[in-house]
Amino acid sequence: MRKLDLYWMSNDEWIYQRENGTFSLKESAPEKAKKSYQNYIEQIKSNIE
Repeated sequence: MRKLDLYWMSNDEWIYQRENGTFSLKESAPEKAKKSYQNYIEQIKSNIE
């Protein structure tokens, strides 16, 4: 099992839920949360491949 970077989900003010049920980061989120989100996306992609 891999550890995922989920810091970006730690504040409800930074995220929103899409119609398909997935979560995404708001543009107004701080830089640290944006970096965390990018790390998360990369981790998910490498897990799929």
